Amino acid sequence: MNPLTALRTQISNTSGLLRGALLLATLVCRLSAATYYVDYSSGSDTNTGTSTATAWKHCPGDSAATGAASMMSLVPGDTVSFKGGVSYVLTGATGIALRWNGASGSLIVYDGNSANTWGSGRATFTDNRGASSITAFSAANAVSHLTFKNLEFAGIGGAAALPADAGSASAPRFGGGLAFSAGASETTIASCVFRDLGYAFNQKPMSAASLNGVAVVLRGTSSTVTIDGCTFSRLSTGIAMTGASSLSGVKIANCAFTDSVVWPLDLPANLSSGVSIYGCAESNNAQFARSAWTGYGESPRVTSRAATAGASVSFTATAAALPSATFQWYKDAQAISGATNSTLTLSSVSADNTGVYTASATNSAGSTLSHETVLTVTGNSSGSNAAPAITTQPASQTVATNSTVTLTVAASGSPAPTIQWLRNGSTFNGWTGTTLSLPGFSSNDVGAYTAVATNASGSATSAAAVISLGSPSTPNTPNTPTTPTAPTNVAPAITTQPASQ
Repeated sequence: MNPLTALRTQISNTSGLLRGALLLATLVCRLSAATYYVDYSSGSDTNTGTSTATAWKHCPGDSAATGAASMMSLVPGDTVSFKGGVSYVLTGATGIALRWNGASGSLIVYDGNSANTWGSGRATFTDNRGASSITAFSAANAVSHLTFKNLEFAGIGGAAALPADAGSASAPRFGGGLAFSAGASETTIASCVFRDLGYAFNQKPMSAASLNGVAVVLRGTSSTVTIDGCTFSRLSTGIAMTGASSLSGVKIANCAFTDSVVWPLDLPANLSSGVSIYGCAESNNAQFARSAWTGYGESPRVTSRAATAGASVSFTATAAALPSATFQWYKDAQAISGATNSTLTLSSVSADNTGVYTASATNSAGSTLSHETVLTVTGNSSGSNAAPAITTQPASQTVATNSTVTLTVAASGSPAPTIQWLRNGSTFNGWTGTTLSLPGFSSNDVGAYTAVATNASGSATSAAAVISLGSPSTPNTPNTPTTPTAPTNVAPAITTQPASQ
């Protein structure tokens, strides 16, 4: 090699090193907000991601991302724009991690083609109906100042066709959309579609425990969260707030819960004052009604309770309504005279109190009927009765953050006992049955879980199963979500379904 050639080679190599250093500095020390583009079908993680022509394949925070996409840290004011009409396939172990927070006036926005200027329609997130219990977007820690708009979550977990019946209920195949397991604040979810998450069938081999797809999980301490103009269909729970420690300024507006939704909302009664619900509608969910259910066990829309003759039983329902609602309780579809409070108490029950209980909430804008609670009252003097005994204990587990935890227990007894699950001695609405499924498991869920089996002859408590965590828009322009304006009159929405106490 002559000296001139060698010199040129040296300069060329040095220039390459400088370019690499500048790129690294851009990735690590970026101070201004930007828009990044993601096109799963045609993008490449080796691109810069700063234009539609240089789009990434993966979103920052996705464990499947490589190259520049994997090294990018988002800052307040950033927008991640997904190409419309493209299916983003979730192949990582935990979906897309929400690791970064926006700031007041400088939100971090995840946009699925809301302006309809790149591609056609919404961007879709799916795992092609996999069995890995994926949640599309999830946050291990509390997050703030985020916006998700015009995204579609479809075909995550579950199956396209009913599985073959082998004589027992199918284990759930969880699918989730957005999970804020440690809380969220100043966060908006707007014009998103959640459909086909987990199983959504009403035939064997389905049981109530087989259905556990959840669109939005909101736990921890959450405030100023708006869920507006979203559609929920073919999933178990639309918005799950059970397990939250504090809710304030949560608005659920103009949403549709339609076509095979078991629970539109799962909201603890003690936190219902922190949630406003208006302009929402529920329809076409009759396949999960008690009269239509053809799967194993009781309908997933029914809560079963047992009581011993002579005991006192209470049912409570709460409703979000403007103006406030009045209540009427029913037994076997017949109005109970004088039962017009939010709580119905039955003193010294007898076999005559066995039946199906519901509550209606009514105001000037309309009326809503609660789910059904089936009460069975039995005596305790029959010689054939047997007190419950735990025959299969729940197992302790160490699990990864955002995974789905399933606990099972079995108990003998005559009549067959009912099962109530507890965490650290506390009960939660809906935690009944021999199987307990906990999607989006986080540090808030760590604890000792026990199951109490109860029938007319007594009760038995399982050994504790300890569950613990292990490792297993335009640049520089703030994106400010629009806050819905509450109407004058809002028809009631049942926010806490009746449960006996």
